[in-house]
Amino acid sequence: MYETSRSRWPHRGVSVLRSCAFLLAFLAAVAPAHAGDNSGNTLIKVLGTEVLTGSHLKGAGDDVIDVSSNTVPTLSIAYFLTENIAVEAICCFTEHSISDRAGAFTGPGAKIADVWVFPPTVSLQYHLPIGAFKPYVSVGASYLVFFDEKSFIGANVDLENDWGLSLGGGLDVSLGNGWQLSFDVKKIVSLDSKIYAGGSYVDTVELDPWLISVGVGYRFNIADLLGH
Repeated sequence: MYETSRSRWPHRGVSVLRSCAFLLAFLAAVAPAHAGDNSGNTLIKVLGTEVLTGSHLKGAGDDVIDVSSNTVPTLSIAYFLTENIAVEAICCFTEHSISDRAGAFTGPGAKIADVWVFPPTVSLQYHLPIGAFKPYVSVGASYLVFFDEKSFIGANVDLENDWGLSLGGGLDVSLGNGWQLSFDVKKIVSLDSKIYAGGSYVDTVELDPWLISVGVGYRFNIADLLGH
């Protein structure tokens, strides 16, 4: 895994977390007293997510680089098509560092680059209501957009955007009046990103991260929220 980079994360991350928390608080504040509904058609969550990365160079066939893990705020919006089936969109911004484990690029342990990632994920969920407990499983697609790469090797470093398959599951626990305590785990697989240095292809890194989240959510009917 990469060595975690915290240089810019505290300022940007805290700002995003405050924005997500404000959105959730705003929704609850402006909603009519009857809007919170444990069986509503919309569920918005603010989560803290641990992004646990894995790294494996496809061409070299070994783990000669590390990609840092990170803890970030995430925002999830789910719309229930039926009582059991929902479509969820989740996104965040996360920063990671790429470091050289074997010395193939620079020296062993030296940092190669920092990179920001925007990984929106859309999933189809199946929920199984069991009283206050609502476990679910999910399958979907994730698209990783890499940007703002900062190189430390004297040449531009770029990572190619790529699609991945998202598999996961979780549990929502009703706290009453639409409020939920939420746990979620996702595994992004089949995610390969080409690495370029100075405009030349270097190798393809396989990134199959785990996303482990915990947070709070607010469930409601959109019509009720609008007062209709």
